[in-house]
Amino acid sequence: MAAAGRARLEQALRWIEENWIGEKSCAICGNTGWFMGDAIGEMRQINQGSRWMPNTGPAYPLIVLSCENCGYTLLFNAIVLGIMDG
Repeated sequence: MAAAGRARLEQALRWIEENWIGEKSCAICGNTGWFMGDAIGEMRQINQGSRWMPNTGPAYPLIVLSCENCGYTLLFNAIVLGIMDG
């Protein structure tokens, strides 16, 4: 991974650590261990027309945080975290 990509993910991790208040246990299994994906992902909006057209709607850049035990996944908007421009 390029240094710029690593720096963004480290910034995202700092944001999550500073802003996640309360219990950090998984809502499914109760585990408290989490890992962050090694890339910024995306989720695309599905067009509301008569047919689904892949890769045609707006995309939301996401940071993926998953439970180390069961894989339950949390998604954080990378724009809100300040690591990407909107």
